[in-house]
Amino acid sequence: MYLEQGGEIYRLSRLMGHSSVEVTEEYLKDFNVRAARQEHGKFSPVNTLDLLNKRKKDKIATY
Repeated sequence: MYLEQGGEIYRLSRLMGHSSVEVTEEYLKDFNVRAARQEHGKFSPVNTLDLLNKRKKDKIATY
């Protein structure tokens, strides 16, 4: 990301064509929330659970 590479928020705001730095800051808040959700999904321990196979085994065991 531009800011992580040393870019300035004021220049980013101008490059993006935002009316103010506050608009850019709001955009960045939203971006950070989405990035955090994606990272969570990627590394969540829930993803290692094999819930579909567990459900199939449970159905077979009940018959």
